Amino acid sequence: MLNREQLGFWGRLAKRIPAVTVVIIPHGPQKVFKRSLAPGTVRRILASILLSSAVSITFAVNYLKMGRNMAELRELRQINAEQQAQIAQLASEAQDARTKLQRVIQLESQIRELLQKEGINVGGEIHSSVSSNKSSKATPSSSAGLVRAGLILGFVGQPQKARESLTKLDELREEFRALSEAASSTEQRMLALRGYAEALVAYLHAKPNIWPTRGTLTSRFGYRRPPSRYASSYHEGVDIGAAYGAPVYAAGDGVVRFAGWKGGLGRLIIIDHGYGIQTYYGHASKIYVRVGQAVKKGQVIAAVGTSGIATGPHLHYQVVVNGVDVDPLKYLPYGR
Repeated sequence: MLNREQLGFWGRLAKRIPAVTVVIIPHGPQKVFKRSLAPGTVRRILASILLSSAVSITFAVNYLKMGRNMAELRELRQINAEQQAQIAQLASEAQDARTKLQRVIQLESQIRELLQKEGINVGGEIHSSVSSNKSSKATPSSSAGLVRAGLILGFVGQPQKARESLTKLDELREEFRALSEAASSTEQRMLALRGYAEALVAYLHAKPNIWPTRGTLTSRFGYRRPPSRYASSYHEGVDIGAAYGAPVYAAGDGVVRFAGWKGGLGRLIIIDHGYGIQTYYGHASKIYVRVGQAVKKGQVIAAVGTSGIATGPHLHYQVVVNGVDVDPLKYLPYGR
């Protein structure tokens, strides 16, 4: 708004504007155009020119500002598109890390269950090594990562802060990648551990560590006084006296390698347990398995008898490791 002094100045200036005569002299025979303009008319024309100039200048300034705003808007849109792409990638990487962690936890559960069935107690949380992996950088939980991602989104709309948010998204992606790599590494170790646990369980199942029949230990391993003139003074196994027809059990998982008559041992079964271990079951009255058959620990394979050279119903039980006879009592639990 103009003050009084300014109004007075422009008023005095307007009063000094004289009348103006406009003369137009054309080329050719047309007559000369001549017109006189009163001071009031001149003032109005000048006012219109000034107003038009002011409007034009204002429009030009606003247009330049709008151009800068449009450039900024395009930059924001580009940054926002990059953010959306990175957020989508982060979501994918977070899901990948979450899936790997779930597999790690599942593997841990399988290993724990596998070993606990064999009476082996596994303490602590195996998969905790993911969060304490020293080879990675920070390994935040997925919830912390999502919170940080939410804070980053608040910068959208301000170019400088939006550009800073892209840097923060890069850092967050690196953290998710480190977490994913740690989960992958732990998963590989867990797979190897599960393989070891399965091998250990297979060995424990194959190990001949249960009594092959219920009865009384009548003859031990090693040198002895022969029970008859047909028996050897060196005893390759142990004799377990039992009722005629009592069940004979496989002492461990394995495959039947022999099932038939063999000299003084009468009806004999030989089971190969792997790991270089074989067990012999002699003097049976009946055989319930055949050669090549896979048997499980505790499965009934024969019946106690007196076949071969025997002074009474009993089971001759023998353990051979890598071709050498060993005392079966080293494998058997105390008591029967």
